[in-house]
Amino acid sequence: MLRLGTGAYGPYLCLIGLTFLIRSWGPIPWLYPPEIMPLAVRAKGVSLSTATNWAFNWLVGEVTPYLQERIGWRLYPMHGFFCVCSFVLGRCSVFVPRMSSLC
Repeated sequence: MLRLGTGAYGPYLCLIGLTFLIRSWGPIPWLYPPEIMPLAVRAKGVSLSTATNWAFNWLVGEVTPYLQERIGWRLYPMHGFFCVCSFVLGRCSVFVPRMSSLC
């Protein structure tokens, strides 16, 4: 049972946040590369994109606490800027003929 006075609602909030991530942008790095790569280089291309995804997720995880300490609230507009760039790139991919069938 969820009681707001105990502070035990953190896991529920994480579960709700992950639910929305899984239903939105979460699977995009795993779905686009196999669809975009030509068959001749698909295995190497997808493995490279997966390694890049893991490496940059690690980098963000390592750098964010340091940046939060150093620049404080200005970190949030920076993340917002990258989210807007991601949205624009996702919408512009509709104009690429090979990717237009994915949207």
